Amino acid sequence: MILGFCIQISRSQAADQVVFQVVPSTQTVAVGEVFNVTIEADIPSPGAVGIQFSLTWDPTVLTGINMTEVIFHNVTPPSEWGNIWAISNTINNTAGYASYAYLFQSMTRATGYSPPYAPILGNYTVAILTLEGTGTGFSSLSFNVLKVGDLSSKPIPATSIGGTVKVGSPAPKITIISPTNTTYGTSIVNLNFTLAEPAAWLGYSLDGNANVTITGITNISASEGEHSIVIYANDSAGRTGASDLVYFAVDTSPPVASFTYSPSPPKSTIAFGNFRWNLAFNASGSNDVLSTITAYFWDFGDGTNGTGITAAHVYRQSGTYSVTLNITNSVGNSATKVEAVTLPPGSQPLSVPLLLVVGIVIPVVWVPLLLFYFMRTRRRTRARKKT
Repeated sequence: MILGFCIQISRSQAADQVVFQVVPSTQTVAVGEVFNVTIEADIPSPGAVGIQFSLTWDPTVLTGINMTEVIFHNVTPPSEWGNIWAISNTINNTAGYASYAYLFQSMTRATGYSPPYAPILGNYTVAILTLEGTGTGFSSLSFNVLKVGDLSSKPIPATSIGGTVKVGSPAPKITIISPTNTTYGTSIVNLNFTLAEPAAWLGYSLDGNANVTITGITNISASEGEHSIVIYANDSAGRTGASDLVYFAVDTSPPVASFTYSPSPPKSTIAFGNFRWNLAFNASGSNDVLSTITAYFWDFGDGTNGTGITAAHVYRQSGTYSVTLNITNSVGNSATKVEAVTLPPGSQPLSVPLLLVVGIVIPVVWVPLLLFYFMRTRRRTRARKKT
């Protein structure tokens, strides 16, 4: 038996928009049953001369058999369309899609258009796609590519609403939305999922334990550590479906903050005649078992701050400083480590460079001797002249 299955394109509230819609929204066929999908277009004013679409399905559930054209495109596209509207009529059962692109041609030459393209207005049947249910399960019919062009080669806004095909009598299909494969900073995690059809019973198993019946909005209470969850559903015929296994973790404990500094004990140096204490801080010893440390903040105790897993700081006075490290992990938990760092008074003797010594000592010692020598020589010269 061939069942009619219609994809209708209806006009939206906006006068210039096309809406692609699957009607009816759900369909049930038997394994081996062949049915048709009718693609219709309701084009608003001022009309369109081209449509391109790609309809996708699950190739493990459905198989495309044939696509029958209703509006033909046996003409060459005008140059102004470029390569946008490449003519195609393809069914690919490996990937599970049918693609189709075409231009509308007037059956008689339309006044004012050359070549003879006439705009399409209103509701048209564009093509009929024949499918077969070849595997038990659920499959969506979705528009992956959707383009509509007007007479000026400009796109007309278009949207689509997909449908669902159920083949045979499959067990309920469940898809978990939450939790996801991540780490949560709270022990209460929201349980959110989708069902392909109504279920007579729903439940979940946390970490392989006994099933817990789901009623209404559900939150999972999970302890610290790593977990797994599966959701089960029974339909009215007693068939049981299961979701994929989802792993997640709960981390409500703060990370462990730790740091070292070097040199230890601190030593002073001299810069421009003043004592300085140069310290390097390292927080690589901080750790978190389930999460990742994402932020490091330093308070050096002298009114200055720093960031990063390592930080360098220069102190300008001796004394004892309370150094604080604050860390935050990827789920927002934080920890603090405070340690007193004592800087001893400057202990390095002042040293004068050799050149400075030479530059000072030589003038002080030798200049007076040279003056004495020149004065003595001058006196002798004067004494000789008198004699």
